[in-house]
Amino acid sequence: MTLTRPLPQQELRDSRPRRRGSRGRTAAALLSVIAGGALSLAFDPVGASLLGPVSIAAFTVAVCLFADTARGGAVLGYLFGFAFLAAHVWWLKDSIGPGAWAAVTFVESLWFAAMGALIPLLRRLPAWPVLVAVMWSSVEVVRQMWPFGGFPWGQVGFTTVDTPVSAALPYVGVTGAGFIIALLATAVAYGVVAGRCNPRRAVLYLAAPLAMTVVPQLVPVDVARTGSVTVAVVQGDVPGSGDDVAGNHRQITRDHARATVDLARQVESGTAPRPDLVVWPENSTAVDPIRDLEANTEISMAATAIQTPLLVGGIVDGPRPGTALNQGILWTESGPDGQAYTKQHPVPFGEFIPFRSLLDGLSPRLAEIPRDMLPGAEAEPLDIDTEEGIVRIADAICFDVAYADPIAQQVRSGAELVVVQTSNAMFTGTSQREQQFTMSRARALETGRTVIVASLNGISGIITADGEVLARLEERTTDTMLEEVATSRAATPAVRLMPVIDASLLGVAAIGAIWALIASSMGRLRARPDR
Repeated sequence: MTLTRPLPQQELRDSRPRRRGSRGRTAAALLSVIAGGALSLAFDPVGASLLGPVSIAAFTVAVCLFADTARGGAVLGYLFGFAFLAAHVWWLKDSIGPGAWAAVTFVESLWFAAMGALIPLLRRLPAWPVLVAVMWSSVEVVRQMWPFGGFPWGQVGFTTVDTPVSAALPYVGVTGAGFIIALLATAVAYGVVAGRCNPRRAVLYLAAPLAMTVVPQLVPVDVARTGSVTVAVVQGDVPGSGDDVAGNHRQITRDHARATVDLARQVESGTAPRPDLVVWPENSTAVDPIRDLEANTEISMAATAIQTPLLVGGIVDGPRPGTALNQGILWTESGPDGQAYTKQHPVPFGEFIPFRSLLDGLSPRLAEIPRDMLPGAEAEPLDIDTEEGIVRIADAICFDVAYADPIAQQVRSGAELVVVQTSNAMFTGTSQREQQFTMSRARALETGRTVIVASLNGISGIITADGEVLARLEERTTDTMLEEVATSRAATPAVRLMPVIDASLLGVAAIGAIWALIASSMGRLRARPDR
């Protein structure tokens, strides 16, 4: 039984890694670092989307031409990942701290090292450009899960907003769109390293991602509008430098309440329609508003004035001492109505401390997080009563929007509208805010839902189901926006197929990795019959 497809001799010669001693290794390392840095420019705030496939292609070429072992590929992969993440999440240094930035960069780069290690082995198999693209997307899926709950920043599918590939988002979601970018990159890499000896195959590989881009544009997903609601977003701002929520939390709650009361006056005077829902951001109250009398009074005053349900962001006491829940709480004139969404993906070292008993005392930064936030379970949509009947709302809090599961789960359960409550105050003045807002735009396209983003001091906005920004508030201001937005009950193919897409990618990646390892092992055994 043969485990690999014998390559034509010319293709074998052209695609064999070229060993050029220290100069070759240095060139490959330099190319990987440059490619990793270039990939960061494909994301906001630069948003040079074309650099996505170009940088991945350059990295793949570097491994193909200069790394003939898993170890060599792993080194180049780590250099690529480190350069990419160090630039892409630079905002961690100024917000959470240099230690968090370094830890995320060092640890998450290991995923790119693993991918780089597999490329020399996968190249011995048929259709290796497809397998390498599958491996890339599978690594992105797994990075959302582990370690410490995952870190999904840097998925190339987010770079497809405002590009021709964005038409594929309602079909295959962010993960699938990332696969299209990765396949385009590996097809280009194949053309560089082996296209001369097999131009037909090179054209075939290139045609596949191009078709995946063109077909969704010719046959776009049409998500029918089933109704509308009027939504108000309150951005209360943060006093001072804009990043100290804890030190100003009472003032923040008062400012959101006063802005809501001002909106209520406009409604009573007839200069503004009464909203069906008012959205406050994450940390609009940084204490448990159910138990804290002052916060409870401020929120109840605002709810009574506007006579509309408020979706309030609060930090609720957890089920045991030393824990907390980050929640979006539905609040009416009568108080909390019993419905709440709990953030599903708290941020490690930002909202909880892994291995707290071992790490306590190592850094004063850890003392600033006295309680560990617990993740919420799979959520049901929140129900609000409108003139048109009950409307179901999907909620997501801050980093939740970067993960594939929280919003899609709720849309599959009938959510007709999506709300993203975020603080982002600690990221004031960094690129994180633009990156996260683009993620919200991608989720709107992926789900076919209007997305409402409420932030403490920006970026707050309303995004239509086709990813366009309908309204956006100025950052670092106290302001409100009031818009009638579309709702829908239809599910996009991406929402329905998301679990299947993830499972398929992981399954093919596992089979490919095992196949490559067996083929590599058998090759070594044939080369060394004395063993």
